[in-house]
Amino acid sequence: MSTITVKVNDQIKTITEHKVVTQDGKPTIIKAVDKINYELLDESTGHAPNHIITKRIDKDLHVSFEGDSENPDLIIEGFYDDIDSALLGMAEDGSYYYYIPDSGEVADYVTELETGDIQGQALGGNPQIAPWWIGATETEGFNALPWLVGLAGVGLLGAALGSSGSSNNNGSKPPVDTTAPDAPVAEINPEGTLITGSTEPGATVDVDINGDGVPDYTVAAGDDGNYEVDTSDTPLVDGETITVTATDKAGNESEPTDIVAEDTTAPDAPTAEINPEGTLITGSTEPGATVNVDINGDGIPDYTVTADDDGNYEVDTSDTPLVDGETITVTATDKAGNESEPTDIVAEDTTAPDAPTAEINPEGTLITGSTEPGATVNVDINGDGVPDYTVTADDDGNYKIDTSETPLVDGETITVTATDAAGNKSEPTDIVAEDTTAPGGQEGADQVAPVIAIPEAENGVNAEELANGIKTQVTLPTGTLEGDTITITVVPTGDGDPVEITHIVTGPEAIAGVAAVTIPNSPGGIIEDGDYSVFATVTDKASNSSAPSIPVDITVDTIAPGKPTSIVVGNGDEFLNAAEIDADGNVDVVIGLPANAVAGDTVVANGVEKVLTPADINAKEVTVKVPAPAEGESLDITASIKDVAGNKSEELTESVGVVDITAPTDPIDAPVITDNVANDGSGDVLDPAEMIASGGVTNDNTPSVIVPADQSG
Repeated sequence: MSTITVKVNDQIKTITEHKVVTQDGKPTIIKAVDKINYELLDESTGHAPNHIITKRIDKDLHVSFEGDSENPDLIIEGFYDDIDSALLGMAEDGSYYYYIPDSGEVADYVTELETGDIQGQALGGNPQIAPWWIGATETEGFNALPWLVGLAGVGLLGAALGSSGSSNNNGSKPPVDTTAPDAPVAEINPEGTLITGSTEPGATVDVDINGDGVPDYTVAAGDDGNYEVDTSDTPLVDGETITVTATDKAGNESEPTDIVAEDTTAPDAPTAEINPEGTLITGSTEPGATVNVDINGDGIPDYTVTADDDGNYEVDTSDTPLVDGETITVTATDKAGNESEPTDIVAEDTTAPDAPTAEINPEGTLITGSTEPGATVNVDINGDGVPDYTVTADDDGNYKIDTSETPLVDGETITVTATDAAGNKSEPTDIVAEDTTAPGGQEGADQVAPVIAIPEAENGVNAEELANGIKTQVTLPTGTLEGDTITITVVPTGDGDPVEITHIVTGPEAIAGVAAVTIPNSPGGIIEDGDYSVFATVTDKASNSSAPSIPVDITVDTIAPGKPTSIVVGNGDEFLNAAEIDADGNVDVVIGLPANAVAGDTVVANGVEKVLTPADINAKEVTVKVPAPAEGESLDITASIKDVAGNKSEELTESVGVVDITAPTDPIDAPVITDNVANDGSGDVLDPAEMIASGGVTNDNTPSVIVPADQSG
């Protein structure tokens, strides 16, 4: 087993090579090429095999290098299909020789075999300078194939050639052709399936389509110099540079002609990716292609770069990072203007939508606005942070929320947010519904109007109560909110202008439903005695006022009654005896009434109260039963008068003698004390008539005391 190299040589060069491994059971099959020398080289020896076996099977030539004609090592298909070709090799002497038949018969030469013929072939004949194809040569007036000239055993041929009767057998040779053809004309059709052109008639036309210097197609120009190369198996539609050369029969090669196939093949869709920061797009495409990047879907490139020699590209978007979920479309256009299919990539979305626009109609039944298309819109109408309505913005970013089931007409603060598909939430937008509902005006309200109460005015407002302002208690209507205003209106009876007192509802008051409001004792409040009607209303921030409360009538009385005019205990003397104290231990105290006392006033004596009646007023005095002190103790009486409003008079105090309710056991003679000096200062002997001054009053400077025998007296 050895390796044989088969070189396919045209008139000037080796156009291709094939490796043949002998006796491996797998013949190497090649297609015959016209006007070619097949040079055989045994790689183990460095020169051609000395002997081969050839066999013709139909149009094919079978070659065995190991003497086994039944198992060929090389098959040249179409060798006998009107093709001029030969086998040669380099002998050990360094010269090239054609293979000639062992028999020496022309009919056994490899090119002359009949179908089924088998013939051994060996290097022989005339040596050749080079292994290139030279075709037929003119010898003695005949066109003879070069391997037949000098063929061993073909003397008859030589004789025939020599006896041709030609008178030109003078040993002269034809002139040598050293002029190369002009560069061939060449063009390719738009479909890239046919190359046509013209050159020297009969010239060999080589076509190289990939620039590697090895012909990919070889044809012969016709007698008119025209040629055609069919490339329909692999149309040339990618802008290939095609090199065409022509070589004449003498082996002279023309200058090359370059033509460029039309490029109608678009690049593949480029690869593309974007970094998480949205600042760099990278990818690959056809080298030198123009890469267009559209970041907003308008079909107009926002960035354009050129792919490098390796097809890589980069697009710097750091000036405006793509972090909003943008769909980025990348296309590649080759130098011929063929545009690839687009590649779409999506940037990461880390940008929240702008705060949505929002507004509500006056009826409170519809909220409308706009935000990012496709965003989720959440609406919170009560401030608890939980969405009460959720909708999705349409493709234009518009949204609508129907609130007609529960119209928002109470000044509600409505919070609207938008969340995009990536979960980024916008800042909130707050809007306030029109407030057309007064406190207490809601459907089904429990408290439709405020209720005002003035506990300290139940029996009138006295001076002490008025001094610190009149305290009121306002029960708030349903729906009253922090910040609403309570207005208390005070209307005087008769002449006088009403006054209004306002109070802002606090948060705790709104929660409790009750507010304390004071009517001040100052201008803008009540400063004078009189009768007044007081009512309250509640007004919200939108100036919607509740129904008024039921009025409460009050009387302001700050003038206290006069103090009692007198106090008389029992019978009026300085002692309280048993007869003056009743069975309950009380003693009668008679209080003199001032002129301004009225029925309904209350006399208070030592804490005992007695409401005055009209009869008392007429009598100008009233009797109050006051507990008597114990035996031997004195009785002090403090009396005052207070009116219905609670105004209290000054107090009158009277001290009465001790209580003596014990009778003496036996009568005794009472001593008689006489004053020898008369009360009138006359110096006369005591005269009872003189002791008593005018009006029955004793003379305090010279008193006289007569102690009677009966001390109970």
